[in-house]
Amino acid sequence: MERIGPDDPLELARRCSERIEQRALLMDAERLQVRACAYVATIAVRDEYRGVPPLEQFLQTQIDEAIDSVLDEDWGSEYKNEPLDPDDYRYRMLSAEAGLEPAQLRRVSLAFNTAPTRTRRVLFGVLIQNRPLVEVARENALGLKESKAMVREGLDKIFGARDWRFGK
Repeated sequence: MERIGPDDPLELARRCSERIEQRALLMDAERLQVRACAYVATIAVRDEYRGVPPLEQFLQTQIDEAIDSVLDEDWGSEYKNEPLDPDDYRYRMLSAEAGLEPAQLRRVSLAFNTAPTRTRRVLFGVLIQNRPLVEVARENALGLKESKAMVREGLDKIFGARDWRFGK
Protein backbone atom coordinates (compact mmCIF):
# COMPACT_ATOMS: atom_id res chain seq x y z
CA MET A 1 0.00 0.00 0.00
CA GLU A 2 2.90 2.31 0.69
CA ARG A 3 4.00 2.02 -2.95
CA ILE A 4 0.63 2.63 -4.56
CA GLY A 5 -1.18 4.82 -2.03
CA PRO A 6 0.41 8.24 -1.62
CA ASP A 7 1.44 9.11 -5.18
CA ASP A 8 -1.35 7.07 -6.82
CA PRO A 9 0.75 5.66 -9.70
CA LEU A 10 -2.15 3.38 -10.69
CA GLU A 11 -4.51 6.37 -10.82
CA LEU A 12 -6.93 4.71 -8.43
CA ALA A 13 -8.53 8.06 -7.55
CA ARG A 14 -9.51 8.63 -11.17
CA ARG A 15 -10.47 5.00 -11.74
CA CYS A 16 -12.66 4.91 -8.62
CA SER A 17 -14.47 8.11 -9.58
CA GLU A 18 -15.04 6.80 -13.09
CA ARG A 19 -16.33 3.45 -11.80
CA ILE A 20 -18.73 5.15 -9.39
CA GLU A 21 -20.04 7.15 -12.35
CA GLN A 22 -20.22 4.09 -14.64
CA ARG A 23 -22.20 2.17 -12.04
CA ALA A 24 -24.23 5.30 -11.14
CA LEU A 25 -23.69 5.01 -7.39
CA LEU A 26 -23.81 7.44 -4.50
CA MET A 27 -20.51 6.75 -2.80
CA ASP A 28 -17.60 8.74 -1.44
CA ALA A 29 -14.78 8.43 -4.00
CA GLU A 30 -12.02 8.95 -1.42
CA ARG A 31 -13.40 6.22 0.81
CA LEU A 32 -13.58 3.91 -2.18
CA GLN A 33 -10.04 4.79 -3.25
CA VAL A 34 -8.61 3.85 0.15
CA ARG A 35 -10.53 0.56 0.13
CA ALA A 36 -9.54 -0.19 -3.49
CA CYS A 37 -5.89 0.55 -2.72
CA ALA A 38 -6.02 -2.01 0.11
CA TYR A 39 -7.68 -4.58 -2.16
CA VAL A 40 -5.17 -4.05 -4.98
CA ALA A 41 -2.19 -4.32 -2.62
CA THR A 42 -3.52 -7.35 -0.75
CA ILE A 43 -4.65 -9.35 -3.78
CA ALA A 44 -1.53 -8.49 -5.82
CA VAL A 45 0.72 -9.81 -3.06
CA ARG A 46 -1.46 -12.79 -2.17
CA ASP A 47 -1.83 -13.94 -5.79
CA GLU A 48 1.67 -12.84 -6.83
CA TYR A 49 0.22 -10.71 -9.61
CA ARG A 50 2.46 -10.67 -12.70
CA GLY A 51 0.27 -9.16 -15.40
CA VAL A 52 -2.44 -11.82 -15.71
CA PRO A 53 -5.20 -10.80 -16.00
CA PRO A 54 -4.28 -7.53 -17.75
CA LEU A 55 -3.76 -4.61 -15.36
CA GLU A 56 -6.95 -2.77 -16.43
CA GLN A 57 -9.07 -5.84 -15.75
CA PHE A 58 -7.29 -6.60 -12.47
CA LEU A 59 -7.78 -3.05 -11.19
CA GLN A 60 -11.43 -2.88 -12.23
CA THR A 61 -12.12 -6.18 -10.48
CA GLN A 62 -10.52 -4.91 -7.27
CA ILE A 63 -12.40 -1.60 -7.48
CA ASP A 64 -15.68 -3.49 -7.95
CA GLU A 65 -14.83 -5.69 -4.96
CA ALA A 66 -14.09 -2.55 -2.94
CA ILE A 67 -17.44 -1.05 -4.00
CA ASP A 68 -19.25 -4.19 -2.85
CA SER A 69 -17.32 -4.09 0.42
CA VAL A 70 -18.26 -0.46 1.09
CA LEU A 71 -21.91 -1.20 0.30
CA ASP A 72 -21.86 -4.27 2.57
CA GLU A 73 -20.29 -2.22 5.35
CA ASP A 74 -22.98 0.45 5.06
CA TRP A 75 -25.75 -2.18 4.98
CA GLY A 76 -24.25 -3.78 8.09
CA SER A 77 -24.15 -0.45 9.89
CA GLU A 78 -27.72 0.27 8.89
CA TYR A 79 -28.88 -3.19 9.95
CA LYS A 80 -27.27 -2.72 13.38
CA ASN A 81 -28.75 0.79 13.51
CA GLU A 82 -25.30 2.16 14.29
CA PRO A 83 -25.34 5.90 14.85
CA LEU A 84 -23.36 8.17 12.57
CA ASP A 85 -21.31 11.07 13.74
CA PRO A 86 -22.96 14.30 12.50
CA ASP A 87 -19.55 15.32 11.12
CA ASP A 88 -18.98 12.02 9.26
CA TYR A 89 -17.18 13.17 6.11
CA ARG A 90 -19.21 10.79 3.92
CA TYR A 91 -22.43 12.65 4.58
CA ARG A 92 -21.40 16.07 5.92
CA MET A 93 -21.90 18.05 2.70
CA LEU A 94 -25.13 16.34 1.71
CA SER A 95 -26.45 16.59 5.24
CA ALA A 96 -26.01 20.35 5.27
CA GLU A 97 -27.44 20.77 1.77
CA ALA A 98 -30.43 18.45 2.19
CA GLY A 99 -31.23 19.25 5.80
CA LEU A 100 -31.22 15.56 6.71
CA GLU A 101 -29.47 13.72 9.50
CA PRO A 102 -26.46 11.58 8.49
CA ALA A 103 -28.34 8.34 9.33
CA GLN A 104 -31.16 9.42 7.01
CA LEU A 105 -28.63 10.11 4.27
CA ARG A 106 -27.10 6.68 4.74
CA ARG A 107 -30.56 5.16 4.18
CA VAL A 108 -31.16 7.42 1.16
CA SER A 109 -27.80 6.39 -0.32
CA LEU A 110 -28.52 2.71 0.27
CA ALA A 111 -31.94 3.06 -1.35
CA PHE A 112 -30.41 4.87 -4.33
CA ASN A 113 -27.64 2.30 -4.71
CA THR A 114 -30.09 -0.61 -4.66
CA ALA A 115 -32.45 0.86 -7.23
CA PRO A 116 -32.45 -0.96 -10.58
CA THR A 117 -29.42 -0.04 -12.69
CA ARG A 118 -31.46 1.69 -15.41
CA THR A 119 -33.29 3.77 -12.81
CA ARG A 120 -30.02 4.66 -11.10
CA ARG A 121 -28.48 5.74 -14.41
CA VAL A 122 -31.39 8.06 -15.13
CA LEU A 123 -31.43 9.49 -11.60
CA PHE A 124 -27.65 9.85 -11.56
CA GLY A 125 -27.66 11.67 -14.87
CA VAL A 126 -30.42 14.07 -13.87
CA LEU A 127 -29.79 14.59 -10.14
CA ILE A 128 -26.04 14.14 -9.76
CA GLN A 129 -24.70 15.21 -13.14
CA ASN A 130 -27.43 17.85 -13.57
CA ARG A 131 -28.08 16.87 -17.19
CA PRO A 132 -31.37 17.33 -19.07
CA LEU A 133 -33.76 14.40 -18.81
CA VAL A 134 -34.14 14.26 -22.60
CA GLU A 135 -30.39 13.76 -23.01
CA VAL A 136 -30.19 11.14 -20.25
CA ALA A 137 -33.20 9.27 -21.67
CA ARG A 138 -31.68 9.20 -25.15
CA GLU A 139 -28.32 8.04 -23.80
CA ASN A 140 -30.03 5.15 -21.99
CA ALA A 141 -32.24 4.22 -24.98
CA LEU A 142 -35.40 5.20 -23.09
CA GLY A 143 -38.43 7.22 -24.01
CA LEU A 144 -39.07 10.48 -22.21
CA LYS A 145 -42.28 9.20 -20.64
CA GLU A 146 -40.53 6.08 -19.33
CA SER A 147 -37.65 8.18 -18.00
CA LYS A 148 -40.01 10.52 -16.16
CA ALA A 149 -41.72 7.53 -14.57
CA MET A 150 -38.32 6.16 -13.50
CA VAL A 151 -37.41 9.47 -11.90
CA ARG A 152 -40.70 9.62 -9.98
CA GLU A 153 -40.47 5.99 -8.88
CA GLY A 154 -36.82 6.35 -7.91
CA LEU A 155 -37.41 9.52 -5.91
CA ASP A 156 -40.34 7.93 -4.11
CA LYS A 157 -38.15 4.97 -3.14
CA ILE A 158 -35.18 7.08 -2.15
CA PHE A 159 -36.96 9.69 -0.10
CA GLY A 160 -39.30 7.17 1.43
CA ALA A 161 -36.16 5.44 2.72
CA ARG A 162 -35.02 8.33 4.88
CA ASP A 163 -37.50 7.33 7.62
CA TRP A 164 -37.17 3.59 7.01
CA ARG A 165 -35.44 1.35 9.54
CA PHE A 166 -34.79 -2.36 9.73
CA GLY A 167 -37.53 -4.15 11.59
CA LYS A 168 -40.23 -1.61 10.78
